Amino acid sequence: MAVAVVVGLVVGQVDVRLRGRLSDPVLNTAVSFVIPFVAFVPVEEFHASGVLAVVVTGHETPRILRAQDRLTEAANWRTPRPGWTETMRAPTSMTEPGTPGAAARGRA
Repeated sequence: MAVAVVVGLVVGQVDVRLRGRLSDPVLNTAVSFVIPFVAFVPVEEFHASGVLAVVVTGHETPRILRAQDRLTEAANWRTPRPGWTETMRAPTSMTEPGTPGAAARGRA
């Protein structure tokens, strides 16, 4: 656990300093996509919690970013992707066609 927290803090500080120097909101958003992987991968190599490292990394970042960067990033995460709602929607029941178990019940 300590490894994940330390790596998360270090990557978080690098993230804040790097993104604070960027003036292009698009590049800033691109970096925001990469940073979680930078925290996750090395921690997993040490068999620690990569998820915890990502959470620690992102804990302080939103409060330190400029308002323009926060708005751009928020708009990016709100943008619906084509097919996202249909492919990621959870089935309403186990008997809905196309769900595991529906074929066994003759409803596929």
